[in-house]
Amino acid sequence: MKQLFVVTGCDPAERPRDALSLFGCDPDESPRHPTRSSWTDTRYCIWGSRSSVSINMHGNQPFLSVSGSESMLYRLQPESFQSLVRFAARLLRVGEIVALPTDTVYGLAAAARNEHGVELLYETKQRDLRKPLAIAVPRVSDVAVYMHTEHLPPGLLESFLPGPVTVVLRQREEYMGIDLEDVRIDQYRGWERAKRLATNLNLRGDGLLGVRVPDAEFACAVSRELGDPLALTSANVSGRGECGSVDEFRALWDSCAAVFDGGAIPQPVVPSTVVDLSTPGAFRITRTGWIADDLVHLLENKFGLHNESSSDASARN
Repeated sequence: MKQLFVVTGCDPAERPRDALSLFGCDPDESPRHPTRSSWTDTRYCIWGSRSSVSINMHGNQPFLSVSGSESMLYRLQPESFQSLVRFAARLLRVGEIVALPTDTVYGLAAAARNEHGVELLYETKQRDLRKPLAIAVPRVSDVAVYMHTEHLPPGLLESFLPGPVTVVLRQREEYMGIDLEDVRIDQYRGWERAKRLATNLNLRGDGLLGVRVPDAEFACAVSRELGDPLALTSANVSGRGECGSVDEFRALWDSCAAVFDGGAIPQPVVPSTVVDLSTPGAFRITRTGWIADDLVHLLENKFGLHNESSSDASARN
């Protein structure tokens, strides 16, 4: 069973630095636990998963106590923002999944290069394996790193990104699947991590993948800290409604290493619009969401693309 270790109640000079460094965490940078504002002693969170274990220093002897899923909840506040960014990136790097706010709905995220993390996303959402996941990158310029964009008119992506749109493009061959020569085994957890994107992001074999550049500060900061794209999907069971607050998907908390609470997303809670731009000179709306009508007008009138959208594009996720 994977665990969330919370080192509590100990003087900074006495806390077990070796235990924190063992899990790849700088003891001086570990975030203060944000859900217990009345606590005044030093507390550090270094690991996350489906349950939590507190290591309480009583003299020189640690003792363990198990607490509930509330220990996974981290409220995003300015004073703890950068610490939580680093914390989230560490969790994703070793194959965990986290919940975080985006510019549209609350999402579940994994490291897009980590097959185990991507597998956990599918399991948590009960998602059809034949339905690809999207990736999220922090900058518009990053899209061309992973996807073929040379056929797109100049300035097209910048005209609506960052924003609430998922763009379907063809993956660059050098980022498709895992090259076994590039795999290294993490010395602490044993998860595979490769230079290429995880193969289970898209098991259909068509080479297409959705990519987002969300207008969401925390999600983009985590991706930058991680140094990789996020595999990103909505925080819900497939086929059910999207969630605008952490309480709406409480049933999924136990599947997450951490839940990052950025407050309620303004109503209405609507998913991103999905547009397929993989065909030169054309586009197809495959899911209508935010700014769908404005996007169609922009692509047709400013960039002269042919609209191949079907009339039954839906907002299902």
